[in-house]
Amino acid sequence: MRFLENSANFDQKSFIGKIFASAFFLFFGLAGAVFLVFLAKTTLSELRSYGWEEAKGLIVHSERVSSPEGKYILRLAYEYEYNGKKYRGETFSEAQVNFNGKFRQVAEAEKRYASGTFHAVYVNPASPWDAVLERQFSWWMLIGGLIPLVFCFIGFGGLYGCWFMKKTNDLHKTRPPVIGTKGVRSGAGSYIFLGVVVLFCAALTIFMFILPAGRTIAARSWESIPCRIVSSRVTSHDGSEGGTTYGVEIIYQYDVGGRSYVGDRYDFLACSSSGYEGKVEIVRRYPAGKKTICQVNPRDAYEAVLSTEFRSDYWFGLIPLAFVAFGGLGMFFVWRRSRHKKIEHENIELEDAIGVCDSFLEEGGWLKPRNTPLKMFLGGLLFALIWNGLVSVFVTIAVKSWVKGEPEWFLSIFIIPFVLIGMLTIVFFLFSFADLFVEAPRVRLSKCCPCLGDKVMAEWEIAGSRAYRHMSINVEGVQKIRMADKEARDKVCSAIFVLIPLLETDLPEVMSGGRKEFELPGDMMHSFKAPNHKIVWRVKLCGRRRYRPALTCEYEFCVMPLPQGGKSHVAS
Repeated sequence: MRFLENSANFDQKSFIGKIFASAFFLFFGLAGAVFLVFLAKTTLSELRSYGWEEAKGLIVHSERVSSPEGKYILRLAYEYEYNGKKYRGETFSEAQVNFNGKFRQVAEAEKRYASGTFHAVYVNPASPWDAVLERQFSWWMLIGGLIPLVFCFIGFGGLYGCWFMKKTNDLHKTRPPVIGTKGVRSGAGSYIFLGVVVLFCAALTIFMFILPAGRTIAARSWESIPCRIVSSRVTSHDGSEGGTTYGVEIIYQYDVGGRSYVGDRYDFLACSSSGYEGKVEIVRRYPAGKKTICQVNPRDAYEAVLSTEFRSDYWFGLIPLAFVAFGGLGMFFVWRRSRHKKIEHENIELEDAIGVCDSFLEEGGWLKPRNTPLKMFLGGLLFALIWNGLVSVFVTIAVKSWVKGEPEWFLSIFIIPFVLIGMLTIVFFLFSFADLFVEAPRVRLSKCCPCLGDKVMAEWEIAGSRAYRHMSINVEGVQKIRMADKEARDKVCSAIFVLIPLLETDLPEVMSGGRKEFELPGDMMHSFKAPNHKIVWRVKLCGRRRYRPALTCEYEFCVMPLPQGGKSHVAS
């Protein structure tokens, strides 16, 4: 096949582009790797105690204290005997030296581990003075490991793709295309990856929004019981990015059936957030000694809640839904692509020309553009809203930390590339919005489905031609091959084998409209589609605009085989 000398794979990047892309991907990969190492170290530390031996221990000291961070701590001391020797331990678990948590959790633990009670103690056989009271392992830590894995996959995968992915500039250097359904890939890996993302984010939505919201609504039908506020305060916690988050701790006492109970739940949100002023306002509404009403579960008097209102923090639980939507759309497009690839080899016959041609035409016989301004606008708007909506949450946290004089350096540096991407999405959205008010270029052919060897008259109309500095219109024959090579198995290689120039000018009056006749070569390949091989004929319009991004429009059309049994082939 005759190829143009300047035809190259459209994915080829410049060296400078590789440098910038590598810096971006390296940042992603290292951030995920650091968090993954920390998570693995913590998980292995907790799993270590499951291989230890059990011994009988006696609690000799149990004391509940309040920590400066706003948590309650239960300090324990216990004695145990191992291999005939007595030892003393003070470690609660591998993850916690002392048991800490909310008031109710620590109060229950204090009753469970009261002084003078006997409990199982897990002893390290290699070091008998190393022991714990409880072995703790959370599956949520393993599930949470999916997040840094995604960062590592994007970062190091992108880095590998930038420098080591096989580049193919000419189709004749590659192996022949695989024709038939055996070469079709099911996309199982894509389904698994996207499915994990969807399930993980759906689970986050359930636990961060659906369950708290459902329990809040259910609590409105619980019994309303008078209660008295014992204490109230704003608690602070060290955030995952090194900053500070705040929560509300309100302890109240209520009576049910002649028995006194203590509650510490303000609402059903289990996490703290960065909004300090809102937490202070809640604490002011519930000062110590105030008498108010709490909702008590009639089936469990230990379960009570003060507030059944939806505050703004609830809506942060809907953020994972954006990733559910992205994952769902990704699975849909993977399915759609695999379905099209499973279609058998399609040779377009002359008797099918009318139906095929209609799919390429719009009203007035003009060719349909592949990307309309409305599609570009809606796609840019959706992506900009979702991306910047997510980034704005972390930008708000970072800005507040600087305003308070306690800057969160790690978070501020971490979000810089995300903010830059968000700014680019806004610029793209603004340009696509402006394009809605400009009539798109139109192209029409005298024959809707010409045959190889036919002479065809091409006509074009370009509104607002004075906005362009340069315009080129070409008829192109493009061959696309899905590689069978293992190193580039998912890569679609594209090359132009025919280029027929129609227009090349800098004059606005010439750009605005015109006609030109061209002849389709008779020794080339007609329109063709197979699972791994496709021949596309198109009219490609490229215009450089003043003070705006360049405009590229593609209009595909159908080219039929040679009539009267003439044999068409790809010229070599």
